Amino acid sequence: MLCGMKIVLVTRQSSLYASITEYMQQIQEINSNCYDQQLLQLILDCDLTVDIISTPFFGPVIEHLLDTAANQGSKVNIIAEQLKTAGYEAEAGSLMLKHRGTNPMLNTLDSALSALTSWLKK
Repeated sequence: MLCGMKIVLVTRQSSLYASITEYMQQIQEINSNCYDQQLLQLILDCDLTVDIISTPFFGPVIEHLLDTAANQGSKVNIIAEQLKTAGYEAEAGSLMLKHRGTNPMLNTLDSALSALTSWLKK
């Protein structure tokens, strides 16, 4: 299924994006055989991050985003804004805290929401 998901995303078959996210939502656990860096990047490029937030793929996608943030710094802000707009303020704030290198001990819900408000200005 990995190849199938990548083909849909590479060819930008947006009419099939819902099928991909539905498939991802059915998976309970993932391991490194379920995805690769290209798939994670394609998910980001196709703006599907919000759509997969309830799947086990969300964590690896965010980790990939943060690992490649030097090349995609503005993409972090875009994803955070998308998460915020979709009602995932805490996740957006946590993403911004991680991106800005905040000490994990300070990553609380209050600090995530405060950071989001500060960095993404309503």
